[in-house]
Amino acid sequence: KQWYQRRVAITAGGCEGSLCSLGDTSLIKWEVDSNVREHGSCELPKRSSPVSLRWNPHSNGNQVGVASDQHIRLHDLRTMKCTTILDNAHSQTVRDLDFNPNRQVFRFS
Repeated sequence: KQWYQRRVAITAGGCEGSLCSLGDTSLIKWEVDSNVREHGSCELPKRSSPVSLRWNPHSNGNQVGVASDQHIRLHDLRTMKCTTILDNAHSQTVRDLDFNPNRQVFRFS
């Protein structure tokens, strides 16, 4: 089975030893120590085209943002469920997203 990961996000603190990867149809959390192993995954909407993945710096490594098409989704990595959807955040495709390291409520896309 051939597959590849579009994006990889490595946490900058809070949840050391973890990384997330974004494939065509899934978000995967990996645990990294002496080995790399899948810790959890969730399916993304079938018609979406995910383009960006970012850790939320205010969540202790428990939340990532995923940009796909015109939408932004926030996923809780403890439950591997989507917690927030910003439908039609842009009139055209979202190219990238990031979190403000100084304020919890501001996201940039």
